[in-house]
Amino acid sequence: MHHYFQTEITLENLIWAARRQEFISYQRLNQAQGIADQDWSFASSLLIRHLDQLANKSHREGKPVFSFLAVARKELATGKHTMRRHRQIIRELGDSAPAEKDIVAFIKKEQMRCFTWGMEKGGPTPEEKPVDAPRQPARNAEVQAAQRHRS
Repeated sequence: MHHYFQTEITLENLIWAARRQEFISYQRLNQAQGIADQDWSFASSLLIRHLDQLANKSHREGKPVFSFLAVARKELATGKHTMRRHRQIIRELGDSAPAEKDIVAFIKKEQMRCFTWGMEKGGPTPEEKPVDAPRQPARNAEVQAAQRHRS
């Protein structure tokens, strides 16, 4: 299911957010992939798995975990994740994950690490925008077919 998302597009959007010192919504990442909004409820679970895989890879390589900058739209100002999301992150990171009581501090530390990285790289110019995949009817049809198969 991870194959619906192009890692380069996700990372470019996450890095753009880090350089702007901002969080980015799951919805924005989904739109950047060119997946239609009407498929959001199904695609969101695939996006979370995609972000978790990126988080695991970054964490294991000692790199900033840019995927922690992705949050629900209502949390764009705070960067907070839900308890459910905390458990998903812990599960994905496995034996290298912090204890559940320490996950909020761990995520916040990684988010600040991403923002520090972004400051060092310099903010984007006003005309710089994150990359979007073109709306792709074939991709949307794939997502819809997977959704029907799953139900």
